[in-house]
Amino acid sequence: FSEAIAHPDGLAVLGVFLQAGTESHDELEKIVSLIPQVALRNQTAEITNSIDPTNLLPEDVTYWTYHGSLTTPPCSECVTWIMFKNPLEVSEKQLNAFRSMRTWTPEECC
Repeated sequence: FSEAIAHPDGLAVLGVFLQAGTESHDELEKIVSLIPQVALRNQTAEITNSIDPTNLLPEDVTYWTYHGSLTTPPCSECVTWIMFKNPLEVSEKQLNAFRSMRTWTPEECC
């Protein structure tokens, strides 16, 4: 990672928009089920179920691309962003699981 961020094209990041729907997304649920273990910074979890990344992409894989930066410190401008135009439909419960994640612990807050 430290070597990659030293280059203007060192990292590629895939971005997928999530849209609330009526059904849970099965592949995403493998990740969502781990969120309670990693909801706060520096927590870890072991992935025991195999995850097929292609199942986390929308059916229509048209995309936009642009050069930008990391979204968290050190915010290095070394990222080629690939943003899929069409959202992946997931349940409201799955969206809320991601919304529960924090980059700070309760002791650090305010």
